[in-house]
Amino acid sequence: MNIGKLFQTAEEMCGTINIKITTVKNKEGRILDNTEEIKQRWRQHYEELYNNGNRVDRGVLKELPVCNEHEKMLDVMESEVEVVTQPYCSGLLTKATT
Repeated sequence: MNIGKLFQTAEEMCGTINIKITTVKNKEGRILDNTEEIKQRWRQHYEELYNNGNRVDRGVLKELPVCNEHEKMLDVMESEVEVVTQPYCSGLLTKATT
């Protein structure tokens, strides 16, 4: 049996298989292989990520363009609600008749 031909045929039938192996390392760079150590490292990572103060450069925020699109959307939504509720408010329709 030709093993090379077997793999070639399998690749032709299934396509190339890319196996991506990722590792989790501790802060010292040692690869962790214990499930509990990996969970603890992820917990540590996210605690540091979300619990440490986030340094924000206020100068960058001031340079952002002002967008008032939400005000236009509120106007549209308010007018749409008025159109839909008008028949109920004027007494032309009741919930029982719709």
